[in-house]
Amino acid sequence: MVKLQLGKVSTMDGLRFRWDLDITRVGFHEYGEPVFQPTPHSMLQSTPKEVTRSEVIKTYSLYNENNRSGTRSRHRAVVAVGNDSGKIGLGSKIHRDRKVAIQKARELAEQSQVNIPLGCHPSTPGENQTVQRELTGLHGDLTIRIVPTARGTGINASPMAIVFLKLAGIKDCDVFPEASRLDNTPSMAFALYNAVRCECQGDGQT
Repeated sequence: MVKLQLGKVSTMDGLRFRWDLDITRVGFHEYGEPVFQPTPHSMLQSTPKEVTRSEVIKTYSLYNENNRSGTRSRHRAVVAVGNDSGKIGLGSKIHRDRKVAIQKARELAEQSQVNIPLGCHPSTPGENQTVQRELTGLHGDLTIRIVPTARGTGINASPMAIVFLKLAGIKDCDVFPEASRLDNTPSMAFALYNAVRCECQGDGQT
């Protein structure tokens, strides 16, 4: 029996032939002549990979400590990943190197992506570019409400929330944060993520 290896030249009864990428099966006539059956063109076309983009929500140093061996520091990175059409993920990572923290946070965000059911406001039917109903997200002592609005009104929220919601494909909504302090950007990002994540699970409140 002749064993064929991908991309290598094989011999059989003094004949040389190549096992190419576009060949799936090899048949033989009655007298042992090789018969190649090429793969249909439709099978060679691979499924296009989904295009996503990422945004660094915030990076900051947790602490800097000086000891005998030098300066010891830890950095935290919060990164969001989305496809601008109903898919969003959020990740956070702590590392001594800022670049490594961003890279690891991006990997965690890609693993935590969820699909958001988008809809349109009843007053302006058309393209689905807002949430289907009012959503509530909670993280720590911060509570955020996402309220759907009519098409063309835009996103009424902080700059960080606008970046996050646009990554998710949401173009029209109002965001109302409720907390004693609103300068904690990571908490706001995770509250938004918890709101849309619970919507995917069929619950509008965390």
